[in-house]
Amino acid sequence: MHSTAYMSTAEWNNTRFKNADFDALILQGRAELDPANRAEI
Repeated sequence: MHSTAYMSTAEWNNTRFKNADFDALILQGRAELDPANRAEI
C-alpha cells in the first residue's frame, strides 16, 4: 500500500509527498523476508 500511495514515484501519490529516506525504507521493508525485521523497518 505504501508503494502505491506514498512513494515519490507512485501514480496515486495525491499528496505529492516526497522523501528519499522514506522511499528507501519502503524498498528495504519490501525486500526483508523476516516479519520481525520487516516490522522494525
